[in-house]
Amino acid sequence: KAHVPRSWKEAKLTPLHKKGPVTDPGNYRMIAVSGTLYRLYANLLRSMIQDWCSQHNKIPDTQFGFYPGRSTLQPLFILRHLRDAAQKVQGGSSRLYTAFIDFKQAYDSIPRSKLWEHLHNCQMPNHIVSIMKDLYHEDEYTLLDGDKRANVQPSFGVKQGCPLSPLLFSIYLNDIDCLAEGVQGALTGIPNFMVTHLLFADDLSLMSNDHTNVQTMLNKLRAYAERKSLTVNTLKSEVMCFNSRSDNLPPLYFDGTQLPYTDTFKYLGMVCDKTINLNVAADAVLRPFTAGTFRVKKFVQEHDLANRLHAQIWLLKTYAIPAGMYASQIWATPYLRQGKEMDNPIQKWLLTVLKRTLGVRDTTPSWCIMRECGLEPLQFNWFRAAMRLYNSL
Repeated sequence: KAHVPRSWKEAKLTPLHKKGPVTDPGNYRMIAVSGTLYRLYANLLRSMIQDWCSQHNKIPDTQFGFYPGRSTLQPLFILRHLRDAAQKVQGGSSRLYTAFIDFKQAYDSIPRSKLWEHLHNCQMPNHIVSIMKDLYHEDEYTLLDGDKRANVQPSFGVKQGCPLSPLLFSIYLNDIDCLAEGVQGALTGIPNFMVTHLLFADDLSLMSNDHTNVQTMLNKLRAYAERKSLTVNTLKSEVMCFNSRSDNLPPLYFDGTQLPYTDTFKYLGMVCDKTINLNVAADAVLRPFTAGTFRVKKFVQEHDLANRLHAQIWLLKTYAIPAGMYASQIWATPYLRQGKEMDNPIQKWLLTVLKRTLGVRDTTPSWCIMRECGLEPLQFNWFRAAMRLYNSL
């Protein structure tokens, strides 16, 4: 009968402010905590469903979110390759039009009846669908806000905090390739192979070297979103024209609303620039890296570790340096050339921190500092990360 204990359907929900006005409920992310036994059960189901999806090819190659062997690095790598490929177009436009689409509360807006219908249409085994329905039947959340309590029984959306939810959402959108039918996408440099869209969970990007093809996909997206009961947030959706320095760009519309052009866009955690200036991404990574070094400094002061140099260096390696690694496979390649080891803002800031930690002059040679601390230039870490990504493709 596929029934689970009532307690497995209960979870505690806490709102966490993201950004923007605190009075807007849309600016909060809900953090759900469910029981341990339920999470073990849900993880087992997720493993079963992933195996089924792999065997029957139910997750499209354009979906990179929350699936084994896929991550944010692949779509970032593809986007950079498409930008470079567009520059090599012979006798045509070198522009790459990309529409970054934001869905408004996508996970919370799916009608569950449509989700079950789609799972049946995908020919998912009936016993698995029955298990899913029982997990969602009369599920209840206790909303915690300080001392206040409220019970909520949702009728829409996938479950908050459930290991199954990202996979179910990916399956729900596995027919999104219909947007690409009859559309010429972005050139890749490979004959007869183009890319029209990329998807990471609910982060959708539409791309082509011709703006009319992007507009065609936006028109199709309107009907698709209506059929799926999804809402496109035109306030947060933007368009970028890579390889273009002109401000006179053709307008693109979604449902009658013109989408704004932007010079920079933070895509999957990496800042992209329309002129393919990778220094912009490096400067953006410098901020969390710098914040990490200040957190280490505060920790050292609070725990009286000023005289323990090895502990300070270990803290930097553990908590600060990883902040300078995200997506380095994509943006750090200009710094991998010989002689460029110290010629980047992140490495320069790390050297400044190390010199202050050791109490030496600013004129002390950089290589002496790195050897004394037992560290390699960040270039070496970036190179190894790039090779791991290359070997995984």
